[in-house]
Amino acid sequence: MRRQLAQTIGIGFAIVGYWGCSGSSNDVNSNTGSNSTIGGAATGSASSVASSIAGGSLTGGRASTGGVSTTGGAATTGGAATTGGAATTGGAATTGGAATTGGAATTGGAATTGGAATTGGVASTGGTTSKGGSSASGGVPTTGGRLATGGSFQPAGGSLATGGVHSTGGAGGSSSGGGSTNTGGSFTAGGTSGVTAAGVRWVGRVDMSNSSQPAFSYSETGFVASFTGTGVTVQLSDGGDLYYTAVVDGTTVNAMLHGGNGTVTVTAASNLSAGTHTLEFYRQTESAQGITTFKGITVTGGALNTPPPAPGRLIEIVGDSISCGYGDLCTPAGSGYKTSQQSAYDSWGAVAARSLGADVSIVARSGIGIYRDNTGSKTNTMPNVYGQTHYSPATPAWGFSPKPQAVVINLGTNDFAQGDPGQANYEGAMLSFVQTIRTKYPDAYIFLTIGSMLSGSSYTSCSTYLQGVVTQSNDPKASYFALQTQTSADYGCDTHPNVNRQKIMGDAAAAAIKTKLGW
Repeated sequence: MRRQLAQTIGIGFAIVGYWGCSGSSNDVNSNTGSNSTIGGAATGSASSVASSIAGGSLTGGRASTGGVSTTGGAATTGGAATTGGAATTGGAATTGGAATTGGAATTGGAATTGGAATTGGVASTGGTTSKGGSSASGGVPTTGGRLATGGSFQPAGGSLATGGVHSTGGAGGSSSGGGSTNTGGSFTAGGTSGVTAAGVRWVGRVDMSNSSQPAFSYSETGFVASFTGTGVTVQLSDGGDLYYTAVVDGTTVNAMLHGGNGTVTVTAASNLSAGTHTLEFYRQTESAQGITTFKGITVTGGALNTPPPAPGRLIEIVGDSISCGYGDLCTPAGSGYKTSQQSAYDSWGAVAARSLGADVSIVARSGIGIYRDNTGSKTNTMPNVYGQTHYSPATPAWGFSPKPQAVVINLGTNDFAQGDPGQANYEGAMLSFVQTIRTKYPDAYIFLTIGSMLSGSSYTSCSTYLQGVVTQSNDPKASYFALQTQTSADYGCDTHPNVNRQKIMGDAAAAAIKTKLGW
């Protein structure tokens, strides 16, 4: 299997994966003009926020698909923010004032900028692969996208004190020309309130080693921001041929924004009506292609505002290439994979989250499995990387906050790539993983599922094993639901599900979650 993607606008999910294969297939203090600077200190880690942004351009875009994006919902607080030293658990995170967190908090620290990007795995064999049928049409129609010009914004203000005291607030920056205002910010984390750093609210697993320049790599990871103005650009440094999607006021305005290898500025939106807008910015490309470092955000003709609160709903998706959105934009069906053909925003986990008004966190990687990967390796498995912020490098460790209300695991396609891994092997690995998740998220509902690339006896066996794990777990908040097998009409790249099949899967996942959580 390969990669996948998702969007969130009011609720949260997390997804984990690698490119999977099945028994039947392979699987950011200076301003210019009228732009404003606004700071924000990160939550959970320490360091001043500072970095400039320059102009740039990118056109194109794609209308968003799948689910109804909801907004609102009360943001919950609480949970424990870790700041260097030993991570605290439980208790409510304090705001405005100092929360002691055991051990000295680290200050600054270099943001990680990559690590070795792994290259695609070996296509799995075994089982029967269906061929023929009508080819699915990938992608969605473009809706334009315009160049935003002028101004730059550096996040500033807010810092983490050493000695175990985490400062909230921080000093406001100076007002830039054109009447824009720079305000301080606070680093907050815990519960399902999300993490705020560098002036925006983050969604998904984000490395806050340098809170002024958060780094991220998993599919559909990104941020939500509020600004008053007519356009906005984002400055990034990434390690490969990466793509991003920009959603303004609930509508996708640029579906496939191309980053690049190095520091780049991408135009998220331009020529907007003057007023206050909400920007959602997510990574489309999976973790194998390198790490993205956030350098800043520039508002045209206005200012950055305090970011919108989290929706209070978060879903974590754990999976492989199917959950990454690997090749879901591929046309014609079956052609070789390119990063421009991967849309995590259209992946099933992202679709489900949007329809439920939740944020989503996707932890996924092409080729990965629960007991073994698509090559038979028992090292490249989700249990071995689940505690990390990135797939690679192994540090920093992930703090498991904020906490999702639902965790959906879709792993098994790659385990069956070279035949049945054995019931005891598969069930033992999955049961242990479910128990690990339960220790991390005591109150979350855990869903097990498989689909859509396995078929025949492989699908039947994997489904049976998963239901056996639910029974053995004796966990009242664990259950199984089916995603069913795709047809040849559902093929994207390398027989991976296209956006149409991803939508079907997302709807099924949303229905299962809604039934158990009452959303």
